[in-house]
Amino acid sequence: MKLRTSSFNKTVLKKDLTRFFPLWALYLIGGLLVMHVLSGFYDGYYNSRTYSIARDLNDIIGPMGVFSAGYGFLAAQLLFGDLHNTRLCYGVHAFPLRRESIYLTHVLSGLLMGLAPTLVIALTIMPVMGQFAFTALLCFCALALHYLFFFGLSVVCMMCTGNRFAATAVYGIVNFLSLIVRWFVQLIYLPLLHGVRANIALFNQFCPMVGLSGRNEFFNIEHLESCQLCQLQNKSPGYYIDVDGGVHEYAFLGLGSDWGYLLILAAVGIALLGAGLMLYRVRHLERAGDFMAFKPMKPIFLTVYTLCVGCLMFYFAYEIGDTFAGFIFLVIGIFIGFFTGQMLLERTIRVFKGKNFGHLGILYAAVALSLLLTWVDPAGISRRIPKAEKVETVYLYNGRLSDYQLGRPDRISGYSETLVITDPQEIAALCESHRLMIQAHDEDDYSQTRWITLQYRLKNGTTVSRSYCIDASGDAWDSVKPFLTKPNYLFAVDTLQQLQEKTTYIFLSEFGEISQHLYPQLLEALWLDAQEGYLYTGGTVYEGKHTMYVELRLKNQYRALYFTENAPHLKQWMDEYQTSPEMLLRADSLNALQANIQHIYFYDYDLQFNFSNTYQVLELLWEDCKIGKVSGTGKEGYQIYLTLECKNGAFDLTLSADSSTAAFVNPLQHRINNAKGAWPKPCPKV
Repeated sequence: MKLRTSSFNKTVLKKDLTRFFPLWALYLIGGLLVMHVLSGFYDGYYNSRTYSIARDLNDIIGPMGVFSAGYGFLAAQLLFGDLHNTRLCYGVHAFPLRRESIYLTHVLSGLLMGLAPTLVIALTIMPVMGQFAFTALLCFCALALHYLFFFGLSVVCMMCTGNRFAATAVYGIVNFLSLIVRWFVQLIYLPLLHGVRANIALFNQFCPMVGLSGRNEFFNIEHLESCQLCQLQNKSPGYYIDVDGGVHEYAFLGLGSDWGYLLILAAVGIALLGAGLMLYRVRHLERAGDFMAFKPMKPIFLTVYTLCVGCLMFYFAYEIGDTFAGFIFLVIGIFIGFFTGQMLLERTIRVFKGKNFGHLGILYAAVALSLLLTWVDPAGISRRIPKAEKVETVYLYNGRLSDYQLGRPDRISGYSETLVITDPQEIAALCESHRLMIQAHDEDDYSQTRWITLQYRLKNGTTVSRSYCIDASGDAWDSVKPFLTKPNYLFAVDTLQQLQEKTTYIFLSEFGEISQHLYPQLLEALWLDAQEGYLYTGGTVYEGKHTMYVELRLKNQYRALYFTENAPHLKQWMDEYQTSPEMLLRADSLNALQANIQHIYFYDYDLQFNFSNTYQVLELLWEDCKIGKVSGTGKEGYQIYLTLECKNGAFDLTLSADSSTAAFVNPLQHRINNAKGAWPKPCPKV
């Protein structure tokens, strides 16, 4: 008679849960404290606790992936820790239990340790959530899905390794493998492909801890007054009456788009648990204590570890020195990484053998060949220019964006300095400019440079991103310059009238903050110079000896533009207003100035005039401005500093030592010797 076999052992399950009670109990207590403290902070959302907690639950699902990763690994370390101790491993497997029974019972224990506390936390938070109590269960489901992935990955790492240090190292490498690959390629290989940029968004998705941290669209609950959806049908709104008697309405608008990513993670986690069972069945017990439990995995770990060490040394040498020093230290780093990795795998320092040197030579040859092929670029990746008829949109940025900003089109187009081009003729012209940029790099004969970033969005949905450092006086820059000097690009408005209506603040580098009554003339000068191609965005301008800038605030937008003394209309405006009272004293008349100023303070004399005795000083200042004795910024010979405090703020000026104002305040200096800081009495006119 055949004996019945079992894939589950309740004694082992009970022992797991009781033996490791402190871990999951601490997880439960910590989660309860966090959630119930969180439930007390709800003043930010219309004083509704239920609405606030539901929104917070949606926001914490992604960042909780980091805690799931750590907790899942700790659970796997404890449950399968016998595999990393030789004596304990032999003792456990001497019991009359099938490996499948041990494995599946430990897996069930790990799932209970991760899911049961989360469910208890969700159930205890539901009573304070009112009509949105079901969102706590949605949060539990989401956390369960990504815990399933991290626990499955942790179990596989425990199966593949022979000690806890090795399991931790492998778990960290596997979790961040996509970022390691991206870092290695981005740091060493991409600089050899001129202009080519990497789309890091794809790499982030293969690193769940990073991919989850940026996601917060799991379910959508909105305050209906602020919701953009006007037609809400078949929804279940909730109501809340605030302390002022106002009625606020809320509604659950459905699940978000991030559940697909969670389901993929959960499916991968289940597959990993299945792979862990297969590895456990063929694992040799005598591998307990070794670094890797399976011989074919040793060269994989050694290669990844060696390249990581080499890349790390390349990075530090490159930051301190240059590219050449980086490659020298890459060679040294590969040597160090290879032999330290061998020491870990073989558990001995006697690794300097002929066979290992031969393996190292093969690795050096493979890296050198890959670098050579990347530099030669036989596939023509760096020379690729998309055909204009296949391009849907081109994003043109006057500068260099980070790879993270280039990862998504909505990020690059969100920058006010980004020009979005959809016209077929303009796209064709930009493709020709792209060809000139590649040609300029091949010539490589320039000293004054500008960065230009292009991102093509093709009609098939793919993107091509390039960044070039080009000659500021070459043909490539001349071809792209007309796109970057259009007034509608520089100011984000279509007409001068719109610019004048929307501008709320102007700061000019040579003058400081500009008074509002001078806005029309200055904006007109800016617009005319923009039409003639004298204004730029994003960095230094090399077409003149001195670069100046102007900052504009157009209601919800901010613009920073650069120009030189070659800009004719701005130069004329500055020549006219640089010493005028209207500019320096920020008033269109002496009466307006006297009505606006409240205090005048002279730093050099520690002298202050109040509202009742500023009139004579202001008259002298007004006259000194007309003859060029006052400056907004310190110039040679302008050494007397004063601050004018007006009703809407304060601003600084400098006086010439031979000005009438200086001659007026000089006799007053001795008064502060007896009463420092006191306001002087009104003085008679000179």
